[in-house]
Amino acid sequence: MKSMKTAILCILLMPSLLSAISLIDSKLIEISKIENKEKRLSAYDNLAEQAKDNARLEAEKLKKFGKFEKFKAAFETHRQNQKEYIGFMLFTRTRDMGDGIVAVTVSSDFLKLPYDMQKAFLKEVFDLWDKADGSGLPIAVYAYDSTGKLQMKKARGL
Repeated sequence: MKSMKTAILCILLMPSLLSAISLIDSKLIEISKIENKEKRLSAYDNLAEQAKDNARLEAEKLKKFGKFEKFKAAFETHRQNQKEYIGFMLFTRTRDMGDGIVAVTVSSDFLKLPYDMQKAFLKEVFDLWDKADGSGLPIAVYAYDSTGKLQMKKARGL
């Protein structure tokens, strides 16, 4: 499972990594043509700083990707357990909306439940997202029906 996740990450990040490598190569060629040693060293330092900034941005992308994938795996397990326990699916899918927000699509069976039960089941999903996110920053789970209408939401700090 871990090697599959690594392969998916590599595929997703490959274009941006190749672009960064190409940019660095072209900058190195430009820098090597600078005759003044001090200007050349300064250019190398600037390029190193740019590379560090790019690496930090890529690491942030990986961190975000990892949080949602972690949530999605827990969500799928939770969904299957609910189906076994209550006999039907409450949620049909999930997607990352960005900025700490996850959207879930609820089933028609979910909509037939009393409001308090809907809230309790949505809180379970929220708790899964909170655990996967782990940042303590504002997060939210929005529950939409199959037509795309917002049915309810659970948030912290938004």
